[in-house]
Parts: sequence; structure tokens; C-alpha cells
Amino acid sequence: MRTATTCEERLYFRIDQGGTDAVDAAVALLERHEPDSLAEALALLSPGGAELAPDPQETATTAWDRYFHIRTMSWD
Repeated sequence: MRTATTCEERLYFRIDQGGTDAVDAAVALLERHEPDSLAEALALLSPGGAELAPDPQETATTAWDRYFHIRTMSWD
């Protein structure tokens, strides 16, 4: 039984499983790597350069929207 995994492996696993945790996991990955564009975010969220299937694609774009909104918020 494999128990030692990195934080990023656990996040990718949550993204792969889909569901409500997938977007939160994707946002966490985006926060860790701070991509500058949607294209960079999609590349980060699809290791190996594979094109994302429709559900993971929706997860990735929803995560990017949340991440970008948070990143550009005024903290005044």
C-alpha cells in the first residue's frame, strides 16, 4: 500500500476523481504555481500535455476563473 504522496499528487488525484473537490484542488494547484494565462493553467492541470476531456476541461476553466478573480482582487 502506497501512503507517502506529495501534496501535488493528492491534488491531481482529487482533480481526476472529479466532483466538488476537483475545482478546489485545481485552484490550490494554480495558487501554488501562479500561471499567467488560461493556457498555462490548462497545461499545468493536464500533466503530460494531454488534452483534457470535457469534465476536467470544465473543472480547469472554473478553477481558472476563481483563481484569476482572487488574484486580481483589490485587498484594500
